[in-house]
Amino acid sequence: MVENLKNNSLTKIWQCLVCALLFLMIWATGHLIWLKIIIVLICLCVGLLYNNSQIVFEPWSTMWICSYILFNVFFMFTAFLNGNSSVFSLVTVRILEPLIFLFLISMINLEDYHFFKKAVKFFIFFLLVYSIIGFLSVNQLIPISSKYLPFVNNDFGGVLPFGLQKATSQNNQWLYFLIPCSIAMCFIENMENSKLFSLLSVLNFILSIVVTVITLKTALIIVFSISFVFSLVIKGYINKSRGITAKKFILFILLVCFVLLLFLIPSIRSFIFGTLIEKVKISLGLSAVQVNKYGVVDAGADIRLQQIDDLITTWEKRPLFGWGDGANSSEVIRSNVSGFYEMVYFAKLMQRGIVGVIIYLVLFFLLYYRMFNIIKTRTNLSTDCYVVLVGLTGMLVANATNPYIEAFDKLIIIFIPVLLIKLYNHSLNRFQHKSSVLFEARR
Repeated sequence: MVENLKNNSLTKIWQCLVCALLFLMIWATGHLIWLKIIIVLICLCVGLLYNNSQIVFEPWSTMWICSYILFNVFFMFTAFLNGNSSVFSLVTVRILEPLIFLFLISMINLEDYHFFKKAVKFFIFFLLVYSIIGFLSVNQLIPISSKYLPFVNNDFGGVLPFGLQKATSQNNQWLYFLIPCSIAMCFIENMENSKLFSLLSVLNFILSIVVTVITLKTALIIVFSISFVFSLVIKGYINKSRGITAKKFILFILLVCFVLLLFLIPSIRSFIFGTLIEKVKISLGLSAVQVNKYGVVDAGADIRLQQIDDLITTWEKRPLFGWGDGANSSEVIRSNVSGFYEMVYFAKLMQRGIVGVIIYLVLFFLLYYRMFNIIKTRTNLSTDCYVVLVGLTGMLVANATNPYIEAFDKLIIIFIPVLLIKLYNHSLNRFQHKSSVLFEARR
């Protein structure tokens, strides 16, 4: 009994440590690196030393992660052969961090997962509220100085209606994953077990709309729209028998009212929709680069077009296997970190060639294919798989214009679906084993 209590206490400590790590990844994105490293090491040590009986290297998920790492190694080696010695700086993000996630995933069971799932819903709420508070603080609408809000910055490149200023932070990058997840949770997740979490999901959805407007990021507006439509279309596919519930109907009416409000207020309507259309026109080369009232050049789209031309020109010299991970293009147009570009997928083509891009697509196709198969089973994890799938899609769409998932804090987003697949496969294997044992016993 004492041993069981000790194990339960260690399990709770381990769960809290992982939750602390997740919170820091979301809130302190790109910051407090050493604190995260210490927590990761403690989690691994506690898991390996005291919880080793729970470690499961499920074949499918393990093979997927190992394949991901091996192909990273191959294209890093390709870069080395092409004379790129800086490729060794990628060892952490390409090899060590995926290995960390492999071991953490092997240690997480269904009980741990449900604990983390509840915590993440509060983390989403916290980040959305924190983003709104940051916006109000930067615009001096509340008596709290933005200097007392860690990781909140003034973005003088963006101005909202009525002279309001945008407030940005690196943790806003998580919104491309968390906002789609909150939309999916709100519309399709089975939440009859808890009114608190049902209410929290509705609040997260409403706050997601507000944050999308005040951040005024083109990619976030596009991701929000895609995720909303995606959720509405697929919810019927997942749960056809229930039809339209009162909650979903109310949420739909709220969204319609919100859109109508945007159209009824001229300054907001012209700014949001006008700015979005103008940015698309600039991206397509149909409009000149703009200079805003602060004299800041909005040349992002134009520079991205130049990046595409440069990356394709460089790729054409080595079309099959590319130049290797971390390689620079011929002109190096706006690349703050060597080998990283805003046009991520064109950079993948230049660095990995046609062969590497096909492998990259196959890995994600397998992930999506397996997730959709789980969704069709309508088991306890099927809804979670859909929620995460919507979030992953949102992040991959946003990643097209910035390398969001090229760092530890957000690389985890790729491995969350792998965790769900591992949990489902392991549960299925255990169920089949028990069934076979019972069958043999009856014989």
